[in-house]
Amino acid sequence: MLLQNSSQWARAKPLWLRFSFCLLATLVATLVRLAIHDYIQPNFPFQIFYISVIAITFFGGMYLGLFSSVMSTILGFYFFIQPYNSFAAPSIADTYLIAVNLITMLACVLTIEFLQRSIYSSSVLLKASSNNYKLHIRSENHLLNLKIENQAYDKAFKLIFSKEEQPLLWVDSNEIILL
Repeated sequence: MLLQNSSQWARAKPLWLRFSFCLLATLVATLVRLAIHDYIQPNFPFQIFYISVIAITFFGGMYLGLFSSVMSTILGFYFFIQPYNSFAAPSIADTYLIAVNLITMLACVLTIEFLQRSIYSSSVLLKASSNNYKLHIRSENHLLNLKIENQAYDKAFKLIFSKEEQPLLWVDSNEIILL
């Protein structure tokens, strides 16, 4: 069974909550990267942002993950690529680094979205198959009960109208029969 609405998995949470989480996680990743900037300087300018993008995509959905990827790339370019705190034209190596970062983040977002849709789809299918199984068992039990009732009716019918057996005598319980 193919589900058409499997993108609905992220909409269980309100948009304002998901968007707030997106902004907060990106801000926290930027602050953490600023805190360790003196230790790693130009090396790995976007690594901390991967964690936030993955968390945002996991809890908020694909569109917020894409938004976070673009926002993280812009923040990483501004704060962590030399010259720091400017949007000066990047070198070819920096352009390559930004492109690889953006492509990798987008691949993470799309992979997580695919996995979340698969999880949602399988849970919906599991619920549907469980309901179908319960309906099947209920109908089987109903048919089995009808079969048992039919057998009991046939047995009673044979007892009453059988030629081999003696006919049933109906007597009053207060009457004494002498033979």
